[in-house]
Amino acid sequence: MTTSKRLAAFRADHAPSHAPEANELPAANSGDEEPTPDPDEEEPEMTDTTAMNEAVAQAVAAERTRTNSVLASEHYAGREPLATNLLATDLSAEQITAALASATKVEPAAITTPAPDADEAARAEMQDAIKANGNSGIEPGSGGGVTDQQTAEAGMKSAIAKANEMAGY
Repeated sequence: MTTSKRLAAFRADHAPSHAPEANELPAANSGDEEPTPDPDEEEPEMTDTTAMNEAVAQAVAAERTRTNSVLASEHYAGREPLATNLLATDLSAEQITAALASATKVEPAAITTPAPDADEAARAEMQDAIKANGNSGIEPGSGGGVTDQQTAEAGMKSAIAKANEMAGY
């Protein structure tokens, strides 16, 4: 397994100044004295969560301002997909607005509703087709005391006869 460069550098920076002998034991701390700090060691950096939270809040506010300025631009309408893609980059609001101004505006397609006459014509055509074809004339369950098998066979024969009649056989 290879060791990363960062891990090797960390180990080199934190290696003891002298290697302990095989029979040498580490110095015992009696608890009364504090260990002496190594002057070469730096204190670990403490993170201030309040400062970090404020920085995050400022970054979010700046991003919202940038986004709102692009959305409020007169060049946004008709170029929404381009604006969305450009907002995902590191461009400023002014650069995005300039790019939108030079882009071709896409007009939305007009939505047309069918004329009421077209609906009425379609309904009339459907009613004429229903009147011309009529019902199939097959009566399910009209076997009158016969078995289910006989009813099914009679229904099938009736359906075949009706289909042949409609087909002109």
